Amino acid sequence: MNPIPPQPTVVASGPLTFCDGGSVGLTASTTGFADGTYTWSTGSTSNPLVVTISGTYTVTYKSTDNCTAPVSASTTVTVNPIPPQPTVAANGPLTFCDGGSVSLTASTTGFTGGTYLWSGGSTSNPLVVIASGTYTVTYTSIDNCTAPASNLVEVVVNPIPPQPTIDASGPLTFCDGGSVSLTASTAGFTGGTYAWSTGSTTNPLVITSSGTYSVTYQSDAICTAPVSASVSVLVNPIPTQPVIAASGPLSFCPGDSVTISASSNVSGTIEWFKDAVSLGTIAAIKLKDPGTYSAVFTSDMACQAADAASFSISNLSMNSPVTLGADIIVCTNYIDLITNNPLFGSGVWSIYNNTTLVFDTKADSSHTRVSGLTNGNTYSFIYSVGGACGPDQSDTISVHTGIPGFKILSLNIPQDTLCVGVPRKVEVNVQGGSGNYSYNWVNTLTSQVTTTKDNYLDIITNETLNPYYVYVEDLTQLGCKTFQDTLAIPAVAKQNLLIPNLITPNHDGLNDIFEIVEVNNYNNKMFPAGSFVEIYNRWGNKVYEAKDYKSDWKADNTSDGIYYYYLRTGCGNEEHKGWLQILGNSN
Repeated sequence: MNPIPPQPTVVASGPLTFCDGGSVGLTASTTGFADGTYTWSTGSTSNPLVVTISGTYTVTYKSTDNCTAPVSASTTVTVNPIPPQPTVAANGPLTFCDGGSVSLTASTTGFTGGTYLWSGGSTSNPLVVIASGTYTVTYTSIDNCTAPASNLVEVVVNPIPPQPTIDASGPLTFCDGGSVSLTASTAGFTGGTYAWSTGSTTNPLVITSSGTYSVTYQSDAICTAPVSASVSVLVNPIPTQPVIAASGPLSFCPGDSVTISASSNVSGTIEWFKDAVSLGTIAAIKLKDPGTYSAVFTSDMACQAADAASFSISNLSMNSPVTLGADIIVCTNYIDLITNNPLFGSGVWSIYNNTTLVFDTKADSSHTRVSGLTNGNTYSFIYSVGGACGPDQSDTISVHTGIPGFKILSLNIPQDTLCVGVPRKVEVNVQGGSGNYSYNWVNTLTSQVTTTKDNYLDIITNETLNPYYVYVEDLTQLGCKTFQDTLAIPAVAKQNLLIPNLITPNHDGLNDIFEIVEVNNYNNKMFPAGSFVEIYNRWGNKVYEAKDYKSDWKADNTSDGIYYYYLRTGCGNEEHKGWLQILGNSN
């Protein structure tokens, strides 16, 4: 029996903490053993192991007899990084005017603490600079590792120009539309930029509006002089377009009139015109003749408004005539009264000698409904137009009632969804009338109308949703028919099926049947019509076959095991193949 070597020991060739770029050799030894193999936690088998990165190192020893010693104690090596070159950030421009300053802040990515030493000998950080010069900084980390010196930072301090002066090209008071040029200059300086109190940098500055103006000068070295003395300019305003006020509408019946006044933003005089003919300068004018008018405003400073206020006066039209047409016959207990909206004036319906009828909608609409008609009566409805000029206009229409209560009472529509192509029976039930009906079925997809004497129709759907309209005509009372009703028979072109791969026909009422259902509605089984299913055992013997499968196979005469099915759906004629496991069969 070979001995187990003792735990190896590790001896370092130098300090275990050093700066990046250095190294230490770790030498492992095992008392009483030579040769053999040392395997370090890094995977290396070198001994000694030269370490250049931080980490915790262990070693195992295997003797030449292939006996492995316990792993050594851990040896931790710390390699401190050399800081990167520090960067210098300025809190403002490096070129500034006399009296200003800039703070230079040094930083070293990934390092805090330590010491910054500027080229001037200062260790302040940030360093406040007020004089021109070139500055660099070095950084020593708290581990006494020194980074390369930063890039040079050059600071330039420029002189401040004197206060600029302003010269005007003409009078500083004038009318709106005129102008004056203000020219700025700064003794001892050329070039640079003048910034006026308006925000403009044009020199000279052309002034067209009242205000107090001053200018600042910035030299080419971006040093700003004190602001100039202020210069005041007064521009007399051009009046705004006069605002018209009327004592009433500008459109009125012939013979009426309206009084018009006008005002502007300053005091002055209004002159009135009809077309190009002056009507005088009065504060308010009474007008009755149709035409185009204008008002021109001139201020007390003899400044005329740039735009005149124009307006038109017109005469209103007479009330529109009313023609309701011939009398009508209806077969309902209501009537929809329809006429054209009057071009002039407004209309309203009324009922002659009415005691029972009511308007279902607004009587002042050109299209309104009246309910309460009874069979065998004649009603007179009057539409009157007024509110425009002249006398009111009106006309009367008589309505004779036919069959009361003649309507579709109900529709019997299949509530389930089957495959397209399957005939579906729909029925319509009618109330009222003579009983001698024709039933009209309108296919909305083809516009084909099918008329039947019976109150039902077998509809073969050829779309997933096939809407129909249906209405009923009374063949005894010609011209009388119900309003149409709408029916829709849902159908699908195919089913998205969930086919089980496990059944347990043990008569517990759970999962006993090979039941194929829709994925999104387990209560909907696969449509049987046209379907076909076969089931085979693992030897390829057919154990079940069915046409028009009703999802009712209970695995009769089979034993537990894996089976394979083939399914062709009747709806969509899709083929499905798969496997089926039967467990706990008690059939």
